[in-house]
Amino acid sequence: MQYIARYLRKTSTQEPQGVLVATKDDNGQIQYGWSLCDKEDVFRKKRAMEQALGRAKKGSGCIMPQSFKVLFKKGFADRCRSYFKTDDLPTPIMRSTRMVNSIPMGTQEIPYPLNVDERVDA
Repeated sequence: MQYIARYLRKTSTQEPQGVLVATKDDNGQIQYGWSLCDKEDVFRKKRAMEQALGRAKKGSGCIMPQSFKVLFKKGFADRCRSYFKTDDLPTPIMRSTRMVNSIPMGTQEIPYPLNVDERVDA
């Protein structure tokens, strides 16, 4: 599976705390996946990639925590366009981490209404 990844880092220490990935599914559609550590957790690169790629494979990564908004807007969307040679990128929906964690993995349905301003235009 081909994918690209970018790490979300703590601003104070530059230690990774999450990862955002993009890959193409069997239908040629771009799918996003992400993984984010709790403040008490220790970041493990292998585990983070497994979670992020799992979300991308199931198609449930388009709804992601708000903390990935800057990462997506500052270069990741452009990297996706270049790497996958397409302008047809899905628009991620940013929610609070608490709300994102309430959505079962693999679910495309959103159990609560979304506001238009929660979509990220890259």
